[in-house]
Amino acid sequence: MNINQKKFEKKEEINDNPLKEEINDNPLKEKINDNPLKEKINDNPLKEEINDNPLKEKINDNPLKEKINDNLLKEKINDNLLKEKINDNLLKEKINDNLLKEKINDNLLKEIEIIKEKLEKEKDKFLRIFAEFENYKKRIKKESLDLFRTVHQQIILDLIPILDDFERGLKELKKSKNELIIQGIYLIQVKFIKILKQKGLNKIKIKKGDDFNTDFHEAITQIPVLTENLKGKVIEIIESGYILQEKVIRHAKVITGK
Repeated sequence: MNINQKKFEKKEEINDNPLKEEINDNPLKEKINDNPLKEKINDNPLKEEINDNPLKEKINDNPLKEKINDNLLKEKINDNLLKEKINDNLLKEKINDNLLKEKINDNLLKEIEIIKEKLEKEKDKFLRIFAEFENYKKRIKKESLDLFRTVHQQIILDLIPILDDFERGLKELKKSKNELIIQGIYLIQVKFIKILKQKGLNKIKIKKGDDFNTDFHEAITQIPVLTENLKGKVIEIIESGYILQEKVIRHAKVITGK
């Protein structure tokens, strides 16, 4: 007898067992099956609530997925926080830059004002020095010109007596009636006067009967006159007067009437 035959006989033995029939025919089984508690359990809304509860879905969800979602959310939050922090830092840097620029501008304005004040002072100082230098140049020029005129004047003054001698000599020569000598002396006198005129010397124009003028005349004496119209007039010219560069260097010596 083989093993399979043994198993078959065993199964028949169980199926034919009167105990099985007794169990199947047991009224307790029917009582259990017909028990309203079973229906109550099956119809209980709590069962549906349990089945519909989101917690059940949450439990059924993959925890790895939730962890990934949490990590992504955290990363997103961290990114937002980082962006906000970066924006705050940029804003602070911009504010600090603006404050620094304002401070730099204020300092520059102050330095510009200080430089302007110094420049004005230096400008005033330069203008004063320049004015003093111009005055100095004018003074030196005037002094040099005055010195030249003084030297020039002195030379001319030393030569004027020669002119006087020419005039007196010609008067005496006219008495001798020697026309050749008179003509020769006269030519020398004219040439000499021409040279002195080129140096700025001019004879004061005066004649008898002119009004006495203290600017050009020097009265060496007064004589009585016969008529009223000769009082205060030039009666006689003793010595010629001369002007050098519009300056009287020698007054004409005259006799006036009184």
